[in-house]
Amino acid sequence: MDKDKLKTVEDAIEAIARRDGVSVAHVRHRIRVAMRDGFGSADPKIRAFWDGIPREGAVPTPEEFVLFICELAEKRGAPE
Repeated sequence: MDKDKLKTVEDAIEAIARRDGVSVAHVRHRIRVAMRDGFGSADPKIRAFWDGIPREGAVPTPEEFVLFICELAEKRGAPE
């Protein structure tokens, strides 16, 4: 992952933690839980979505997931 993009995602995760009054580890854990739920889906469309997330390992990191979602939203023209 590009170092600048990684830094941006890490900053966003830190901002969420500050906003919610929790630790960065807690935010990362909650992202992992959501990811695990998604990867565990039996629905072929949902599986295809999760399988399409670019990653360096077998499972995306929270940072890889957040970056993918941000880029997807940008492509779809989501409001900032």
